[in-house]
Amino acid sequence: MSVEVTKSPLDEKEYRCLSLPNGLKVLLISEYNLAHQSDDEFDSGSESGDSESSNYENGISKGLSSGTGCTSRKRRKTESGSTDDDQFMRKDRGTSSRKGNKQLFNAACGLCVRVGSFHDPKELPGLAHLLEHMLFMGSQKYPGENEFDSFVSSHGGNSNACTGYELTYYCFEVNKKYFQEALDKFAHFFISPLIMESSLEREIEAVDN
Repeated sequence: MSVEVTKSPLDEKEYRCLSLPNGLKVLLISEYNLAHQSDDEFDSGSESGDSESSNYENGISKGLSSGTGCTSRKRRKTESGSTDDDQFMRKDRGTSSRKGNKQLFNAACGLCVRVGSFHDPKELPGLAHLLEHMLFMGSQKYPGENEFDSFVSSHGGNSNACTGYELTYYCFEVNKKYFQEALDKFAHFFISPLIMESSLEREIEAVDN
């Protein structure tokens, strides 16, 4: 079922709000006009690109941490001892990476779950935050530990998650050509997570620290 969306006359984005049969509510946002601007509008030098990238990252950070008590996902150590950032180089979304190629625009997705730290059992404080970490550790369809992070970062994107008091947020962005594949990997976080004992102890340490 589609729901009518009210927006400002100055807002050039297109929106569509859907209620799925399983009860999930989805908000689709399109920046089609932006994606079809001329190359000249992007040819403003690296300083402009750096500014845009910085503004984007700040926006993601503010969006994730807007709820009081929100704890973002930290860098995790893999079995080899290296961190996510050591293994997966993040590609910048600035002008320099898109100049002359309008196909490098990213698509993004976020999911909000109505469970947070207030739902932790008294005997297991931090359980919601731990689960947030564990969902990134592989699923039955995609069993590789940190496979999702590796995929999106190698295709010009990034991912993050945040546990608040009453809600938990998950989000990612990736080059739009790889969005459907990334979305399937992301969906299986919630369909069939592995919750492997081999990574559980390491993630408990990450949450505690």
